[in-house]
Amino acid sequence: GEYRPFWDQLYWEAETPDDSYVTFLIRTADTMIELETAEEHPLLTLTGRHHGRTMILLEDSLASLGVSNTQRYLEIRVELGLYDDHAVSPVFRSMDMAVRCQCRCDRNSECDPTCPCDSDCRD
Repeated sequence: GEYRPFWDQLYWEAETPDDSYVTFLIRTADTMIELETAEEHPLLTLTGRHHGRTMILLEDSLASLGVSNTQRYLEIRVELGLYDDHAVSPVFRSMDMAVRCQCRCDRNSECDPTCPCDSDCRD
């Protein structure tokens, strides 16, 4: 069967002092070749005095952008910048993501018994 990723949660740790920002840009595709030319979408921008570890639900964020959450490949690009030449630079420390595989079933149907992640289908 065909199993697809479900891009679940995105975690990051960053610091954005006054007059600085960190922007997350995202694109998805079904193949690596398509990913190279896929449209990039602004996922979110951190500004002001943001610091620490934060999480967003990618399902909701991708849906608001009109982007499929089940394409095989996902790329996130992070831009750091300053609004003022005298500002203190932002710091991007880390990023990680929770991904589940999707087994062509949902909460209202039976799971594919051959799915290697069938427990995710029942959650």
